[in-house]
Amino acid sequence: QLREELNQLFDQLLSENYNRTFDPVVNIRSEDVCVLLKHVCTLVPLSQEHLVAKFCQLVHHLLNQLKLILDEHTLDVLVKYTSAALKECSTWTHSDVLLAVSTVVYGNGFQCHQFVGNLLCEDGVLLQYSSPCQPNIELRRVALTCMANICLRIPGQQPLDDQYRSACFGVFLKTLHSPKPPDTDDLFYCMVIQAALKGLQCCLSAGKWTFGGGDMLGSLLAALKRFMFQGAPGICVEWPAVLYPAPLSQYEGVPVKKTAEPQKPSETPKDSNVAGKAAGKKKRKSK
Repeated sequence: QLREELNQLFDQLLSENYNRTFDPVVNIRSEDVCVLLKHVCTLVPLSQEHLVAKFCQLVHHLLNQLKLILDEHTLDVLVKYTSAALKECSTWTHSDVLLAVSTVVYGNGFQCHQFVGNLLCEDGVLLQYSSPCQPNIELRRVALTCMANICLRIPGQQPLDDQYRSACFGVFLKTLHSPKPPDTDDLFYCMVIQAALKGLQCCLSAGKWTFGGGDMLGSLLAALKRFMFQGAPGICVEWPAVLYPAPLSQYEGVPVKKTAEPQKPSETPKDSNVAGKAAGKKKRKSK
């Protein structure tokens, strides 16, 4: 009976629109939402995977539309719950679980060091699902979005460790250079590219960081130049994999200044008048 009631409750809450731009009267306190989410974590066991997936959808729905700030205790409870769900629940639920994770860590990544480390380690879920070899394009998109939100930092927050930021940066760059998977819808492919571009922006704007040598910079510039024309009609060009930055002088020759020839001394007005009169007299004599 509790399962049916929770299922109906989740459906009802998911059907509501909490966006204040559509309904300014919406007045839901952050404290009430935090209490609700913490309580539901105790009611939905991980064995009930259908309810777990719906609860994760609800977490994303509420936090994304209400733009709430989670308190430290609620953040800790949600992080532990979603982390356990990724380990114990079936793969089909992971897309919804990662969607909730991406919303929970948005702006809170600096408070989730251990959780982030588990997700971004070599055999972590995010590196596995965000790989270009991942056949599930939706799962890949959600994983890239989650990584981008982990890298996101609000000014004044401690940046992500260089080790994990480099790992995320490498995945984002590899995504941009990977070809479109066969039989993939153009819209879904563009959403994957958009998530990777957002991730690159979060990596580069989150404090000082040396992300690699000239090869990586050239690879990044080539990818950005390629996607500047994404979707433009009639554009079908094979772009180089690396585009090195270079001074303008390497592309446009510097105009060489011609040395000015020494000017001949100009005749004075009097001399020119005398020369003109002499020429006139010679013409008259010839007649």
